Amino acid sequence: MIDQFAGGNIELSNLQENFSFAGVSCGLKLSGKKDLGAIFCKKKALTFAVFTQNSVAAAPVKISKKRLNKNKFIRAILVNSGNANAATGIDGFNDAIEISKNFSDLIGIEEDEVLLASTGIIGVRLDKSKIISKIPALVDRLTLNNHLDFKESIMTTDRFEKEYFETISSKECGGIYIRAYAKGCGMICPNLATMLVFITSNINADEKILKEMFINCVNKSFNAISVDGDTSTNDSVFFMTDMSCPENTINNREDNLIIEFEKALNRCCIKLANDMVRDGEGSTKILEVRAIGFANEENAKKVASNIAKSTLVKCAFFGSDPNWGRILCAAGNTNLIDEDSVSIKIFDTEVYNKRPINFDKESLSKKISDNERVIIEIYNNSGDKSFTFYGCDLTFDYVKLNSEYST
Repeated sequence: MIDQFAGGNIELSNLQENFSFAGVSCGLKLSGKKDLGAIFCKKKALTFAVFTQNSVAAAPVKISKKRLNKNKFIRAILVNSGNANAATGIDGFNDAIEISKNFSDLIGIEEDEVLLASTGIIGVRLDKSKIISKIPALVDRLTLNNHLDFKESIMTTDRFEKEYFETISSKECGGIYIRAYAKGCGMICPNLATMLVFITSNINADEKILKEMFINCVNKSFNAISVDGDTSTNDSVFFMTDMSCPENTINNREDNLIIEFEKALNRCCIKLANDMVRDGEGSTKILEVRAIGFANEENAKKVASNIAKSTLVKCAFFGSDPNWGRILCAAGNTNLIDEDSVSIKIFDTEVYNKRPINFDKESLSKKISDNERVIIEIYNNSGDKSFTFYGCDLTFDYVKLNSEYST
């Protein structure tokens, strides 16, 4: 049996969870909202993470990657919002190290058992004194396990909280769960984006199996979305499990619990990735682009992503314009399709099939206007592989918000 909660009060759980969450305000945000958060595990947690592909990686990314390369078993993640601590040189790196040391000393764990994450403005040195002064309060609040405070502490320009919780029944241990919180709405483009994602669980399974599942789910979700075509300096997706359920480690890739867990993890990642696109700065629509009938998945992904990331396509759908020419043009820029072999649908209306097709433009335009999610399908005739990529429209509000961001 599976219980799924994709919103609402997901803090409630009948399962024993070894992870606690907290958030406080330390003054990085001028608004006074919470901007410093932490996740702490009562025992060492097997941890995987994927990070930004941007060569200008932020200090917390560099430090976390280095620590995970040495040690896969982590106790805590410390995260701040309001300042990315990126492009701040050796000073920014040393600031992050000092903050991490203060936190690990106070909570009583090894420094290398702490990972770091930051999000916010780039190129401004982090005010470490503000963070360090509030670490005692943050550690105290971990005993209260306040999920709501943590969710607020990781947000920047997000319009709403992004969360997920699901349980999978198990006779051996009561149940396996997935709990996740995320932020992200701008500078989103594979690989990864300005996104921070924190996934916790209790599943006890072979390390290689879990890592493979985690990477697969990330590639189908967080690496398959775009808001504005910009890849951030700070994006990080973390997965932690205390390995407490079931009692004996699952080593069989075909085990029923593993199969159900992978499905649940995939649902979790796709839901949160879609939330980020839906919350794309100023966006009004999700564009779900399905590339079907390709020789391999890589080609299908290139075509789908090119359509979803096209500025002209994004603008057209903001205006509820079923402009199939822009879709065909974006796909053609990959050099992977031929106009004489493809067909295009918007929702269930075929608008192109090797040549233009007459359709009710006014009716389709109204359908686009009335729906938050627009389905775009491009069919090729070169194979049986497909890929779905998610994007959003481009609006006046996006331009306004990002033209004023640093102020």
